[in-house]
Amino acid sequence: MIERLFLVGLPYLALASWLLLPAGRGLLAAEKPTAPGLAALAGGWLWRLALGVVLGAHLVAFLAPQALTALHRAGATVVLEGVGGTAALLCLVGVWGLWRGRAGRPWGLADNLLLALVTLNLLSGLGVALRYHWGSLWYGDTVLPYLVSLARLKPELAQIAELPLAARLHLASGFLALALAPASSLGALLALPWFRLRQRPALVRRLAATAAACVLLALGALATSAMMNLGYSQGYEPAQPIAFSHKLHAGTHQIPCLYCHFGAERSRHAGIPPANVCMNCHARLKVATPEIAKLKEAVVQDRSIAWVKIHNLPDFVYFNHSQHVVVAGLTCQRCHGPVENLERVRQEAPLSMGWCVDCHRSEGVVPRHGAQTPAADGKPPRGMGGLDCGKCHY
Repeated sequence: MIERLFLVGLPYLALASWLLLPAGRGLLAAEKPTAPGLAALAGGWLWRLALGVVLGAHLVAFLAPQALTALHRAGATVVLEGVGGTAALLCLVGVWGLWRGRAGRPWGLADNLLLALVTLNLLSGLGVALRYHWGSLWYGDTVLPYLVSLARLKPELAQIAELPLAARLHLASGFLALALAPASSLGALLALPWFRLRQRPALVRRLAATAAACVLLALGALATSAMMNLGYSQGYEPAQPIAFSHKLHAGTHQIPCLYCHFGAERSRHAGIPPANVCMNCHARLKVATPEIAKLKEAVVQDRSIAWVKIHNLPDFVYFNHSQHVVVAGLTCQRCHGPVENLERVRQEAPLSMGWCVDCHRSEGVVPRHGAQTPAADGKPPRGMGGLDCGKCHY
């Protein structure tokens, strides 16, 4: 509950704050908004440059994560951590100067709270950079998918919950600082365009009508899409607590699917491989990444990994993996798509009844008289499934 409050509630609170507070402050102000407290930011060009480097690096990593990955692969991890740590230290020096020089300035409670949150954010970020050698890698592998899930309005906390406390504190303090910024002296700058817009009421009415029409159209499109896809999860691609790459394991290293998902040959369920199956290889490999560190930490602590289930059939549907893998001889890709090309697995097929029945028809798997009689090799005949409702619903 606390995790969702800070890592889901705060981001959306920050967004609402930036959208609503400047608009209300500018449209309701009796006179032009001013920000006298901003005068304290005028001094110290070095720390402001450092702050720009920190914010710019986060923005570039968000917009172009491939560039961050390429730098790490080129062996620039230490350089990235060093530049980030140096910039954070310079920012802390500048913020300390603001703390010392705030006396006698027209700063309110919001300004002081914002400065305290910025200090906490810088300290926690510096702690991550100094304590965890792979801190910048976590941004691309863990934090970025989390931010994308927030943008899609489908928050995924599985990976974020595995991060150290300092990293989660860095995220939470950053979002809280963003939420508080419009209420501080900085909010005056954000409210100024709205105040000027108020001087042109005709334009405001046209913009309001256009915005209302766009909102109605968007809501209609979302409602139609939701009703058409009710009950289907095709394309579902949740973040996992460990960013396991099927492309690396099943594609590059060509590890057979059934080595890990051995249950698919002998039971209804393919199963999630236990951690000791992973350690068959990783106990001998010397490769060190943050994701492998998570795996080994879970093994040492004898803690299960909370993988997120992707393929979910209704309770009234019976499906047997071994019947399809062993008897029918189907490949995993037939239902799960080209998993050997996917960094993160998603639900490729709709898994609807029509999709299953179409596959049975195309494969010629239809009920026939005497289908229960075993074949000469002792295996059940292919005609035992097909279009018989009772095979899947009973």
